[in-house]
Amino acid sequence: MGFKMTNFPNDADGDVLRSLASKGVDLSKPRKIEFYCYAADYQTALKIVEEVSELGFTPDIFDDREGSDKSKRFSVYSAKTIIPSYDNIIEEQRVLNELLEKYQTECDGWGTMSNGTEKGSD
Repeated sequence: MGFKMTNFPNDADGDVLRSLASKGVDLSKPRKIEFYCYAADYQTALKIVEEVSELGFTPDIFDDREGSDKSKRFSVYSAKTIIPSYDNIIEEQRVLNELLEKYQTECDGWGTMSNGTEKGSD
């Protein structure tokens, strides 16, 4: 199911896609999308990295030592180049969430570069 710029669903993913389209981003061309989640600890983050790599993502761990929320200290970013259609974004999040369930976390959003600035959903 394809959506025109104004026909994205009214949710966080649709809002980001609308914003990107309004900035002139061509959503019909592949782009690097970074999906992110939080890990309970560094060892869990490493396990997530290993598994998402096997699914074709390029992962990275961010250790936010300065953050006030210690439950969100370790973020795992999983990048993949895809056509950023609503359906593709939802499907990649579904795949990640299926994997992440055993680590008691979930995909908490995604982002992509737009005119030199990172844009993403909550």
